[in-house]
Amino acid sequence: MGRITAWMTASQTVFNDTEEGYTEEHGWIDPPWSRTQLHDSRNDVRPLLDLWIEDDDLTEELRDILIGFNDNGDGSYYGNETESFRPNESWHYAIHLKHKFFGPDGWVEAPYHPSL
Repeated sequence: MGRITAWMTASQTVFNDTEEGYTEEHGWIDPPWSRTQLHDSRNDVRPLLDLWIEDDDLTEELRDILIGFNDNGDGSYYGNETESFRPNESWHYAIHLKHKFFGPDGWVEAPYHPSL
């Protein structure tokens, strides 16, 4: 029982003339809105997926959103590719799966690692 949600995060690296040679920012991404606007809070973005665990479409939906992402074994999947939308920058994306369910102390959220 419970719901499965998928959330996207990103790291933006900008290569520049600073002492380190680059700057890096991290945040949450709302892909239907923008793949390059970083948000500070997960509450500011929509999930990529939000289905009941019993939903017949869950496995197919998970497979669709995880194409091109590698499993790290704990519910987070990291993109195989680096994207660049402007010169001197790169973007790396990750998808984080969560299982939200009602436990003995109320609603609980835990990493979700499906067998696909």
